[in-house]
Amino acid sequence: MSASRILILILGMALGGAASWWLHQRPGPAIQVDEDEQRAGEQGASARRLQVEQGRIHLHLSRFARELAAIDSAVPARGSVSLEQTVSGRVSDRGALLTLLDETAAARAAQTAQAGVVSALGERRDRLRSLAARGEITVARELSELEVSYRREAASATACDSRVAALLTRMRTHWGVTIATAVDSIDKPLVALTAGPAQLIEFAIGAPPPAQIFVGADDVRDHAAAATVLGPAPAALAGAQQASWYALVASAALRVGMQVTVWIPQSEHAVDGAVLPSAALVWNNGVQWYFVELDPGVFERRRLPATLSRADGVLVPAGMEAGLPVVVRGAQALLAEELRQQIPTEDED
Repeated sequence: MSASRILILILGMALGGAASWWLHQRPGPAIQVDEDEQRAGEQGASARRLQVEQGRIHLHLSRFARELAAIDSAVPARGSVSLEQTVSGRVSDRGALLTLLDETAAARAAQTAQAGVVSALGERRDRLRSLAARGEITVARELSELEVSYRREAASATACDSRVAALLTRMRTHWGVTIATAVDSIDKPLVALTAGPAQLIEFAIGAPPPAQIFVGADDVRDHAAAATVLGPAPAALAGAQQASWYALVASAALRVGMQVTVWIPQSEHAVDGAVLPSAALVWNNGVQWYFVELDPGVFERRRLPATLSRADGVLVPAGMEAGLPVVVRGAQALLAEELRQQIPTEDED
């Protein structure tokens, strides 16, 4: 073999060795770790996040798991609720009452006018009688005619009185003593019924209600309007086994015949407590619960104590630890996760 061929062979072997060394020394491509996979990994790693401490189940969630379930907690706000009883009622047909009120007003006006006529004739008659007693013969004929007019007008006045009395009797019989009395009331509570959008509400309750109640077309307390109680109705509301009452409410949303909800205050003083929004409450085994956050990421389910309803949730007068955050969003997801964690796995069997 010639020297040149040997040189070429040696050079090729050297280049091959160098190339092999370079390939082994070169760094490989970076491995990309997806953030979602990392979160899933952390969730998987926290599979053992149920712990029992002093007989209470604590659910531990990582930051990523908490974000994934959109869980928020906050210290409950303070609020108050007025103690109220809720009953059903209906909007009565006020047409017949309005007609009766108009008839009574007209009869009262005629009664007043007729009384004025009789009074004027009476004064004139008394003057003529005085003159006749002093020997004034010229007034005798006029006095005689005046006596006839007076008796005729007095009879008309009596008829007016009887007409008013009959109308008031009808009102007492069909609409109750209170409404009949309200016609002569100084503050005229029926003016809103005759001259405005007020509706007549009938409801039943065992005990006499306060002077003001609240009426709404639905079950939402915030939609209710204040109503003035007129008094007891003469007959029971259809199907009711308690005394019925009338109230006036100014609400353009109500129509004759509508079923309404009536809120009747039971106390002058409101009840204070912690307000839990509806989203904080969950049901399990027929019982209502809520979650508290003992430490960041550590949650405990607690049974809901006695509450009072509010439009935005419930008010808890007592039985809650002050200043402890409550889960206000994601409570249902927490319950589902807690129950899922309690299911035995195949490895545990």
